[in-house]
Amino acid sequence: AKAALRGHSHTLSAGIHFDRYKLNTSTYLISDWLELETQGALSAASRGRTQTKAIWVQDLIELNDSLSLTIGARQEWWRASNG
Repeated sequence: AKAALRGHSHTLSAGIHFDRYKLNTSTYLISDWLELETQGALSAASRGRTQTKAIWVQDLIELNDSLSLTIGARQEWWRASNG
């Protein structure tokens, strides 16, 4: 959205963000790195899920022809589970 308040041009932007990730990684010992067919003992296992939700808003204010000011805010909610 665009507006002019007290002689300054404003451009208002807003949005949302959402993502999910799933991690399922295993690391094994190996006696000969050239022979990848031989799998050794499990040395590490990483599992879990993450989720991020966010909302944001910003205002671009044109103060004059060569100077602008951007003001914004973002709120995030992050969650990890099963790991």
